[in-house]
Amino acid sequence: MVNGDQFIKILHKAILKSQGVETQFMGSGIDALNLLPFQTNFDIIAIAWVLPMVFEVEIIRFKGKSIRCKMELPSKINNNDKSIQQGISPSGSRDLISNRKFTALVVDSDRICQIIEKEILESQGVETQFVGSGIDALDLLASGANFDIIVVAWVLPMMNGVETTRRILAIAIHSKILAVTACFDERKKQAFLDAGVDEFIEKPLTPEKVASILREMKNG
Repeated sequence: MVNGDQFIKILHKAILKSQGVETQFMGSGIDALNLLPFQTNFDIIAIAWVLPMVFEVEIIRFKGKSIRCKMELPSKINNNDKSIQQGISPSGSRDLISNRKFTALVVDSDRICQIIEKEILESQGVETQFVGSGIDALDLLASGANFDIIVVAWVLPMMNGVETTRRILAIAIHSKILAVTACFDERKKQAFLDAGVDEFIEKPLTPEKVASILREMKNG
């Protein structure tokens, strides 16, 4: 995959990984052209239209008819976004957002969302574990597991995200709880806030949002 946008890379890596596809990334056309003479056995090459220095057409010309599949992926990034996505301070000093290792638990029944959220959190240096239901989350926490961040989806089997949040807080868990949902609804947001979540986020959870949360936790 040839793409300069960190979020797009994480997103598509998660999707391809969920289908058993081993994936390698290059951030620019130059990097791709330097790699291809030595490693040409890719079944799929996904190329963004916007790339630093070399556009997709130059890579296609290099590879000729050996390309079996090409996808145009939107790429839009600026220097500040890139700094945040890489876990670097926007000042450009390249100081890590946090020197200590944060941990997170993702509570989501959607396998693709589990993978994507795990990849995004880990891209910011957050050690991440996931479970598929509120019951599993409560069992894990009751066993003594501790997490700095708990990400809770709205849709969960047997017990929804709001009830899961209530029960997590009832057992005196002091993690920062993030509620995530694919469809924004003011009633859902209020229900989550009433249950005690720290933040309500409309999917997708992004590297920028995670970086901002980690910065707040570090400074708090």
